[in-house]
Amino acid sequence: ALPLRNLAAAWDRFCAWRVAREKAVRLLAEPTLRRTTAASRKPVAVALSGRIGGKAVHLLAEAGTVTRLTTEDADRIARVIAGLDEDGAVNLRFNGDPGRPHIGFVADAHVNLQGSLRRSATLSARKRPSDARIAGVLRSLGLADLLGDPRGLDQRLAEDGRGLNADQTLRLDLARAVLGKVDLLVISSARFSTHPSQDQLLATFRDLTPATVIVAAPADHLQLSKAE
Repeated sequence: ALPLRNLAAAWDRFCAWRVAREKAVRLLAEPTLRRTTAASRKPVAVALSGRIGGKAVHLLAEAGTVTRLTTEDADRIARVIAGLDEDGAVNLRFNGDPGRPHIGFVADAHVNLQGSLRRSATLSARKRPSDARIAGVLRSLGLADLLGDPRGLDQRLAEDGRGLNADQTLRLDLARAVLGKVDLLVISSARFSTHPSQDQLLATFRDLTPATVIVAAPADHLQLSKAE
């Protein structure tokens, strides 16, 4: 029985390695974008004009404000602003400069590497903040229950946040943007657009950072700027 068990464990590890290798190959085959990010350490104004999806688009988001995109191509516009998609038919500038600031992006899926809560919360930080700072931001964004684990920041989180619910992963993404000191946060996520307390989440986020925020989601009752 023991040799059979060892054989099964070896086969299981081989299968896991094969899946991971396939993921890595697909990732490395993606087009390479030139890194042009330069953190300005202050909120930035965003100006976008041109055509996306065959339709004219014009957006002007002032520095330090919240702008909600409500057009049909809102998700695509958000990805272009975040630098995830390229579109030669648009002119995109930040503070009048084509160079990119430090941008955070919250998508439908939560992206995370297996590791500690500390590591997950600071994935976008160039220099890891103190534990007190990390814990303070997590508590402010409603993750005190997660910190209540006996291991605190040392607790292990699974890849892509398995074991966490959508609310927790959304709050963790926002904490990551705060701790990473982003100049601009772009949100294009069903986790946010369907969240019952999205107004409160935005208010808390803006209390923690002056970053400009662009949200690709239908405007319900917030009186915010609108893209044409």
